[in-house]
Amino acid sequence: MMIVLYTFLDQEFQNPLTQKLSSNFPKEFVNRINRYKRWQDSQASIIGRLLLAKGCELLKIDFKQHQVTLDKYEKPFLESNELNFNISHSSSIVVCAISKTIELGIDVELIKEIEIADFHGQMTSNEWETVHNSENPKQAFFDYWTEKEAVLKAHGKGLNTPLKSFEIRNGKTILEGKSFYLSKIPLHSEYSCHLATTSKLAGTTEVQAVAMNKLITA
Repeated sequence: MMIVLYTFLDQEFQNPLTQKLSSNFPKEFVNRINRYKRWQDSQASIIGRLLLAKGCELLKIDFKQHQVTLDKYEKPFLESNELNFNISHSSSIVVCAISKTIELGIDVELIKEIEIADFHGQMTSNEWETVHNSENPKQAFFDYWTEKEAVLKAHGKGLNTPLKSFEIRNGKTILEGKSFYLSKIPLHSEYSCHLATTSKLAGTTEVQAVAMNKLITA
């Protein structure tokens, strides 16, 4: 079973979230959050972990925040290794993908005005032609970007791999001999979001919006 949970940032809830932080999270996480200068960065990090907790609840997995640790590539994982998850955030949205069985990565980006030509060097010739000749190049670019970032996150060896070093065709790519399958996740019209998995998904991914008050009271 694959679950994708998401919610939107809201400054109204920043104080109760900060209060929850000190009593529910390990000290090193609290220290990192307290270094953020923008409330949006702080809230996005906290909400990502709360979405993870909510997903574990839905999957009936016992979960405590102190179980989350980082591997040598700085990728978060559970010490118990009974869950695959990945968290992404952009602008006002936070998303968390969770599975008991499939390795995964997820990326979300706000679709905003950019100079697409600045990224020409990070695309293969086929990717550049697809984006450049699209009816909606901006949408096509962010779809390309979130697909690539999702693969890198599923791959798990850091985000320093050049985006141009692998190419996605027909929803599939191979990176260092490992296959990854891409799925577009519909969250909001202003965002592009893609999920990368190491196995082709047999069914529809369950996507749930989570109210902020439900996360705070959980």
